[in-house]
Amino acid sequence: MGTDEEGTLAQLKALRKTLVDPTIAAHRGRISNTSGDGMLVEFASAVGAVRSAVRWRTNRVTGLGRRAREEEVSRRLMTGPGIGPISATAIVALAPPAETFAAPSVRSPI
Repeated sequence: MGTDEEGTLAQLKALRKTLVDPTIAAHRGRISNTSGDGMLVEFASAVGAVRSAVRWRTNRVTGLGRRAREEEVSRRLMTGPGIGPISATAIVALAPPAETFAAPSVRSPI
């Protein structure tokens, strides 16, 4: 953000217009509040919320992979030693089992 604040803001706006807002709408959700780069989204069902999150995450991972192939700085930040891999390892180690986050009635339709 600090290197190219205007470019980063433009990318965030484009991402919201092309991916975030349509994904939320497709799964019957609505944005109830925003703050900075975060938002609170309400969905008609837990299944819609999970499907929306999975679609958004899948698209982001694909986009990050493309950036890593195209941009050396991005590749180094995503794959080199640093906070990302360390944080990811810590989160995985400390996270409770997936069952903690979703009841069977939510997991089974997905």
